[in-house]
Amino acid sequence: MNSGERARPEERGRDNTAPSTPEGSLENQPAPRIRGLTQDRSRVTVWILPTATENSWAVLEESDPQRLVTALEESAPRVYSIDVPQNEVKDAVEFGSKSVARLLREKTQERLFPLISRLVLGGAWVLVALAGLRVPGVAKMVDEVLLLAGLGFLGYTVFFNAIPFFGWTRSRKKASAAFQHAQWRHKPMLGRLAEALKYRGQLKDDERGKNPDAELLDANAYRKLIEEKVATVEEFSALGLAVEKALRIGDKQAPQKISEIARDCGITPETAIFYRDLAAAAAEIRLEHNYKI
Repeated sequence: MNSGERARPEERGRDNTAPSTPEGSLENQPAPRIRGLTQDRSRVTVWILPTATENSWAVLEESDPQRLVTALEESAPRVYSIDVPQNEVKDAVEFGSKSVARLLREKTQERLFPLISRLVLGGAWVLVALAGLRVPGVAKMVDEVLLLAGLGFLGYTVFFNAIPFFGWTRSRKKASAAFQHAQWRHKPMLGRLAEALKYRGQLKDDERGKNPDAELLDANAYRKLIEEKVATVEEFSALGLAVEKALRIGDKQAPQKISEIARDCGITPETAIFYRDLAAAAAEIRLEHNYKI
């Protein structure tokens, strides 16, 4: 489809399967890398996105917990959100902090179960071996070998499970500390997303698709935002990539029904559909941008 053509919008997003001037003294930061463009990879970026409800949705550009922790140790994060009163900036930053902490908490919990199960197994192994040492003869020799093996298993568990577990616990505290110095920035594009979501919620079924620019239905609508300098190609591409990771688009192990995707992300299906379409539009525009470079 040519860039000047629109797809039929009547059925877009209705299926059940997944397929500015900154505030304060902040300076413009390099945009995410897109075939030769530079990127400030040492800084965590959190997008506080509007949804179809009054709640917000926090999306991280870096979803890998280990790289996330490393980046937070190097520099304070950035938090992008819609324009809010100055007295609410702290709440926006805190929301981003809690979202990062939740990701690290999930990572910590993933390591907790194997740690406990292996400690229990190793402890029982050692106790059985110690009890068998009372038996003389060949059985005692076998139990000595079992005792050494059990102690080795416990050592392995401590090194490969316990130490990383406590490391993730410390990382959660470091993340909270890093957000105390977070940089907040207003992104006009996010205000436009909020308007589109609100507009969509007011439409009847037979009215949907009649005003694709107001609904932000396709890539053409976002191209107009870029032409109007509401957003840049770089920041829109960065948001699209972050949303792709959050929705796990292209992940074969991820849920395929939009209702399940929305549930996992803590958003409504309408919001998931909106951002799925945004990610598709960003991918299309990013591809065009790559060809031009």
